[in-house]
This record gives sequence, structure tokens and C-alpha cells, in this order.
Amino acid sequence: GNFGIFESMIPKSVGTIFRPHSSCVMDLKCSGTSYLTAGGDSYLKLIKAGRVVQSYGGQVVQPVCCCSVGYGKIVGGGVDKVVRVWEEGGRSLANIQGHGGKIVGVNILEGTKVVSVAADRSLRLWDLGRRGSMVRLVIFFGGGTRAREDCWESKTIPNTTPHRYN
Repeated sequence: GNFGIFESMIPKSVGTIFRPHSSCVMDLKCSGTSYLTAGGDSYLKLIKAGRVVQSYGGQVVQPVCCCSVGYGKIVGGGVDKVVRVWEEGGRSLANIQGHGGKIVGVNILEGTKVVSVAADRSLRLWDLGRRGSMVRLVIFFGGGTRAREDCWESKTIPNTTPHRYN
């Protein structure tokens, strides 16, 4: 799992070739001079000053497909359909289940909210301040390439909606 840092469209290397994973790099996010990578080896790796300073994950053997970093938190999701959240220092904060397909995108919003998108054609907004309860669910029903306004269903979910949260 390699990636390089290049300047402009000219493949002129301005840094080191990093090999943070034993498998392919599935996603890469930048935050200042730090990089967060998601790997096919089931780990997320935080890279600062050209070296891996923290590893997250490894609980499952399935690939981590996406990652996000912000507000002192690390978020990852993948083939096992679980959104995992850590403090940047490495402490696990949440393992949130609720999607019916692999997680293909995650992002941290406002410090306590996490949004996830999955192959089950849903976008879910989770509130970490409320023990990972889902507060919004958007499902795309369309089958074509053109999105229409009537293809989306969006609803607010009460905090009592059961979702696995470890």
C-alpha cells in the first residue's frame, strides 16, 4: 500500500513514498501536515512528519474503505458495515452498526456528529453525544443515473431507535 505526494500535475515527487499498510491504500485524508489512510489490511494509520504515529482498528480482517479526521477524532468504515470512531490518541469511542451494506464514505461534522454513506443506498447522521444514536436517515430509491427529487426519503429518527453501539 503505497502513496506519494506530488506537486501539481507534473509527477515530480516532493516527498517520501509512504508504505503505511501491508495491503492497498483505500482512502487518504489530509489535515494540515498530517495524513490519515484507510487500508485493505483493516487499519487506519495517522502519519505525521513522514512516519506512522498511530494505528487504529484491526478488530476485523475486512478492508477499511474510507476514513475521516477532525475535531480530535478519527472515523473509519468498511466492508463489515460498522462505523468506528476513535479519539486521535487511540482510545475507541464507538462502534456503530445500522447500515445494510459496506460503508463507502464517512465524515465528522461539528465535533459530535458523524455522517456515513453505504452501499445500501443510505446516508445516516449519527450523534456521538447521544451514544451514537441515529438522528437522520436519507435513503436513495432511484435505480438510474439521474437523481430526481422524489427518489429521496428523509426523516428524523427518535433517539430511541435501536442501533448497536459498543
